[in-house]
Amino acid sequence: MNKIIGITLLAAAYAALLAGMFYEFGNLTTAVESVRQENQINQGQAVYMPGSSCVIKATPDIDIQKFRDLAAACSMKHMEYLEGIKTTEK
Repeated sequence: MNKIIGITLLAAAYAALLAGMFYEFGNLTTAVESVRQENQINQGQAVYMPGSSCVIKATPDIDIQKFRDLAAACSMKHMEYLEGIKTTEK
């Protein structure tokens, strides 16, 4: 009986460990995406001017997926800008 309880506890601990790893992997993926978008802004492929506009490089070397990534980077910067406005209004 004790052996069954031990195996059950071990299986539960293993399942919890796997669940934690998948959760952390999701957080890591989000962080990597954020850094990648920030890098694109910093490389000058997208230029966000708060309260004004966002200019995205649209040359033949920018494929559709890259253009979407640049647009997402602009969106992220605009969200940060809007959050900053809300913070200063309070």
